[in-house]
Amino acid sequence: MSGLWRSWLPGRKHGAARGVGVFGPSSDVDPAQLVELLGECKALRGWAREHDVVLDDTPGSLLGLDQQLDAWSAEPGIGPRLGNEVGCYLGTVIVKNIPGSAWRAWPNGHPVVHLRSGRDLDVIAEAAHRMRSRRRSLSEMYNDVR
Repeated sequence: MSGLWRSWLPGRKHGAARGVGVFGPSSDVDPAQLVELLGECKALRGWAREHDVVLDDTPGSLLGLDQQLDAWSAEPGIGPRLGNEVGCYLGTVIVKNIPGSAWRAWPNGHPVVHLRSGRDLDVIAEAAHRMRSRRRSLSEMYNDVR
């Protein structure tokens, strides 16, 4: 009986999308479109160009990005969007380099990376956690799902 009161609360897949949402006319979102859409990361890529950080969608680029994240988060114009942009980029690197992985949208529109193992990885939340705690690097997150 103690857990029944929570049954009416929406779960992570059904509550409001956090940070980034993918919505469209159909629940069948094409993974290739998601790669293109979520891989844009315009603010992140623009900032990276200005700071000579190469973002070529490879695992090696995660190391260079990780080294600059603290400086970027201090910039008032971009800092608040940091977790979302970095999460989308991390997901793009995973999808483009790890066979069997693909972007997909939960029913609430929140994008996640679906891994070959069947697990959904919430890269937006992982990146936001990295920004707050600075404990796990982006490269470590990538290596954990390889």
